[in-house]
Amino acid sequence: MRLVREVVAALLVAAAFAAAAPGVGVAGAPPYPPDVGPPLQIIPGVRIGPYSLTTGLAGLRRLLGSPAAASPRPMFDQRPGMTGYVWRLPAGTLTAWSANGRTIGYLELRDNRTYRTVKGIGVGSNSMDVQAAYGAPTARTAIPGASRYVYNALGLAVFTQGTSTGFMIVGVDVFRPGTAGNFWKF
Repeated sequence: MRLVREVVAALLVAAAFAAAAPGVGVAGAPPYPPDVGPPLQIIPGVRIGPYSLTTGLAGLRRLLGSPAAASPRPMFDQRPGMTGYVWRLPAGTLTAWSANGRTIGYLELRDNRTYRTVKGIGVGSNSMDVQAAYGAPTARTAIPGASRYVYNALGLAVFTQGTSTGFMIVGVDVFRPGTAGNFWKF
């Protein structure tokens, strides 16, 4: 009888998590399981899935074809001189930001909830989740309704937008550790 109660309790907890809206987590509990396999992992300072910082723009063109767009479109906190090369993925976009048209300064994933860090952080997580997983950011840039949390020593940044449930991650950036000051003003 005790075993039945434990199983029922476990099922109720699992059902409660399954019923939660996608991307809405509880501080310290990622909204998705952290057991994402290597092809779908975001590794701060290194890669997003199979797309590595060391691949270069020529390598991304070989993997993904020609970019859907290429233009300098700086955001509020971005330093000038970067061009974003945008590829459409099956879900979302991958942008390689470059200052010279050859090497990748940083990679940005948007609108794709498939890729996750080993701590379960990715698009759809919230700002409390990322801080519970990685601590206080090195810097935070902000405008009303949006923020970027920069973890310079890790090579990770997340871009959040405000929703009715808090700040949700809409973009994940990967860059070489210690180089965030080359891309964002903070």
